Amino acid sequence: MVKKDINQMLIESVVRKTLKNISDSPKRSLRNSIDLALNFSSGSFQNRFLRRVQAMLQNQKSAYYKVAKNAANFVSHDTLCRFGINVGYNSCTKGVEQIRQTGKAEHFAVPWSLTFLTDSKSWTANKKFYEDFICQGMDLGIYTYFFFTDDPLCDFSSFLSSHPECAFVLFTTAEALTEIWLKDLKPFHNLMLSVRFSATSFDTAENLYQKLRSDKFLYSVCIEYNDFNKNMILDRRFFDSVLAGFPYFIFLFPDSNCSNCAQAEIYHTVNQIRTSQQYPAILFDLKYDTMLINRVISDMACTAVFDPSGRLYTDHFSFSNPFLLTHTLKSVFKIAFSK
Repeated sequence: MVKKDINQMLIESVVRKTLKNISDSPKRSLRNSIDLALNFSSGSFQNRFLRRVQAMLQNQKSAYYKVAKNAANFVSHDTLCRFGINVGYNSCTKGVEQIRQTGKAEHFAVPWSLTFLTDSKSWTANKKFYEDFICQGMDLGIYTYFFFTDDPLCDFSSFLSSHPECAFVLFTTAEALTEIWLKDLKPFHNLMLSVRFSATSFDTAENLYQKLRSDKFLYSVCIEYNDFNKNMILDRRFFDSVLAGFPYFIFLFPDSNCSNCAQAEIYHTVNQIRTSQQYPAILFDLKYDTMLINRVISDMACTAVFDPSGRLYTDHFSFSNPFLLTHTLKSVFKIAFSK
């Protein structure tokens, strides 16, 4: 335990030093930090990821240098450190080791992240269950959590406070992120906000992005894609429109009726854009990139999504039982992801 705490302290020291240097020399600072991380990286998952980043940063015209510079200048350094360490160290280093140990000993796969679809009613009624699942998840090595809601969630800040080692991404609407809720969330550095794209509320979102930037939030944009709106992604109009709000990440995910063909087209485009490094934002397809990460870590595409009633949805199946309210997380995984 002491060794891991020391590792975290060393990582935080390096991250903070890098953030100070990025404004003056983003290219050299980023390359040096990746080289240093590789020297201390011991796991195959971390090495694979870091070497890919190292190769991409050989491109002197990479737009990711602009992402890093913008983040260093306009996001709280406390947030970049805490959220980054929670994902990079707790989730992708310490967590991966625990996930693999558990899978080997218990003969079931453990997903890298958990996703919860919720609303104000479900959140208020079942907050204790959410709390229990996060604690159980951490015991299994899960430190990254995605929450989807169209409503402000009462006392979500205390939830963030209770789990400072975890990284939370909150996907919600521009309308839900009221002044009151933002004020409540602002002190917490283990959070990324993701604003759902909507053509009908573009002006509201534009004003929100300005506030998030001025308040030094780490924020992103997300879009739910389908066969009807796919063309705005394929011809890249969507990216050109949302980049005006300076998001640091762009998340994409298919709706439940999206055809496999459309999903494949979108993911191909996402990979093309990432490879070209032309947009100053990091793209992440929540379905396919999560599946890829899970396959690398657990040898299985073991995505786990819980709806407001507690039902589990995986990559290939949905379960009618409200697992969230009736089972432990370990028993859920034994049923859904047995090896």
